[in-house]
Amino acid sequence: MKNNAKKSIKIGEINIPLNYWTGLAVYAVILLILAICMISYTGSCLKKYENSQSDKVMNDFLNDFTKMAADKTLADNIELPASSEFEGKDTFVNMYMSELDGTTDYTYKKSEDSYNTEEPMYDIYDDDKKVARMTLEAKDQHVVLGILTVFDWKIKSIEPVFSAKTNDYTVSIPEGYTFAVNGITVSDDYKTGKVIENPDYVNVSKYVTMPKSVEYKLTGFVNKPEIKIYNASAVKLLQM
Repeated sequence: MKNNAKKSIKIGEINIPLNYWTGLAVYAVILLILAICMISYTGSCLKKYENSQSDKVMNDFLNDFTKMAADKTLADNIELPASSEFEGKDTFVNMYMSELDGTTDYTYKKSEDSYNTEEPMYDIYDDDKKVARMTLEAKDQHVVLGILTVFDWKIKSIEPVFSAKTNDYTVSIPEGYTFAVNGITVSDDYKTGKVIENPDYVNVSKYVTMPKSVEYKLTGFVNKPEIKIYNASAVKLLQM
């Protein structure tokens, strides 16, 4: 005898006939759930990708720069050459930091020289004056959706944009003498090679060996230096 009973599936207390339309509906629901999950995942990946772009994170890094400039910790994160061997190595750093005093409204734009996408460079401005260049570095990165690279950034370097007026000094002392600048003895490396005869003794020098003066060239001073000259016996003769 042929059994004409329709097959069904039971969900809780409900019997659902398992026919063509029911199967199609279940299939459609599954596809809808998968589509929602895929759209949600794709949207999440796109948001992560967009938020990880260097232009997006620069606002946070600019805030960090502003805080460091205000509390002076920026001085520990920048490098400037010493103005002179005979002046403190922090002379230029201190001058640079004083130029930033009172500034709280910095802006930035991507540097025209920025070509490396993994190390982008941004110029930081105080009004229209460029005060620094910040270089970022991708400390971590991973690919989402098979084609989009999400970056995690950090500050690689902060390069101050700074210039200061400096002065050069030429010092001539008798051969055998030495001199010190700001308490530091000047070495022969600063000799120009120029030896100067005293014009007052030109005629006498034909018969007697007269002392000559040796020229030194010192460069890059921000402040007027203290100069002390010593004779061959290390006795101080003159202070300027």
